[in-house]
Amino acid sequence: MDPRISAMRAIQSVGRPPVAATPSLEEPLSPGFDVHVAARSTSWSTSHTGSPASPRLSTEHHLRPFSWEFKLFHHFTVATSHTLPGSHIPSVKDCWSVQVPPLAVDYEPLMYGLLALSALHMISTGCEDPELIRCRDHYLDATLRAHRQGLTGLRKETADAACFASIILMVDTFAALHGRPLDPYEPPVSDLRIARGVRVVFQAAWEHIKDDPDASAMIIVRTFTSSSGVSESISQADIGPFSKILEDQTQLEGDTPQDIESDLLHVYPKALRHIRSIQNAVRSREHPMVLCRIIMSFAGLVPERLLDCVEERRPRALIILAHYFSLASNAREVWWIGESPGREAAAVREVIPSKFLHLLGEME
Repeated sequence: MDPRISAMRAIQSVGRPPVAATPSLEEPLSPGFDVHVAARSTSWSTSHTGSPASPRLSTEHHLRPFSWEFKLFHHFTVATSHTLPGSHIPSVKDCWSVQVPPLAVDYEPLMYGLLALSALHMISTGCEDPELIRCRDHYLDATLRAHRQGLTGLRKETADAACFASIILMVDTFAALHGRPLDPYEPPVSDLRIARGVRVVFQAAWEHIKDDPDASAMIIVRTFTSSSGVSESISQADIGPFSKILEDQTQLEGDTPQDIESDLLHVYPKALRHIRSIQNAVRSREHPMVLCRIIMSFAGLVPERLLDCVEERRPRALIILAHYFSLASNAREVWWIGESPGREAAAVREVIPSKFLHLLGEME
């Protein structure tokens, strides 16, 4: 099992005792994660066989001048923060670059997530310093572990920071699709499940601050609901060209009629309404930062059963996944989306059984 899935399952167990203590950052952490962008770097030593040397960050978060932590923290405030969902809106941009960094100083999961994403951003621009890659690997691991422990005792004082840590994890999960091997093709179900799990965490944290007008996360939520397409407003009759995926039942998926009927009536229609929301945003020429918000939220909003269907390689679920990635490629100019959705869409198409391809239609 993908170790990130194990960690996220623990993260979702809000209120239960932690299954493991947060690791000491004085000890090396297991690599644990397949960070595809970092793996492309030629700076990795061919003799590397064990855990990378751990960058050290004290629990008081003393960012030593000229250390990688200091550089990554600075890079987040002046660069990475400007590329996050909704940052085209001045209040959201200021929130990420001005309000979030101080929150991170007092909340380890947010600090580690901020450093991990900042490192990945720097790597994506061509920086291949081995120490930077080790920082990326270490802090991604530390983010999930600390996030899990922090949520065990989630309270109002930390809920605001936990919301931002959750958003950063969702962005990081999408960014980690870059460069992953696609032959033979395996749908990125683990990444989709992580994104879904992180949304559950966000909702749990939100319950603590939803009535607090001074919460920084209120800025993110308020602007998201006012600027993004809402799939709930789209009826099944208005899913447009995607309706044939539901209407044409001449090709079953190898299941009993009862299973097919349940998925056709409940799972696929809801997923397709979200696909239609993304398509509407693309056709309306929404700002890329609005579009990437809707794209990022997809896995957390669709029925969990859809992810099971994708994992089982059910043709209609794969068709929905292909449309999702194809539409997501319209936000390729955002660095953490990039070219990976286009690659994923093409790869998914290749594994859809030929007798179902007529249901795919054109991808945008």
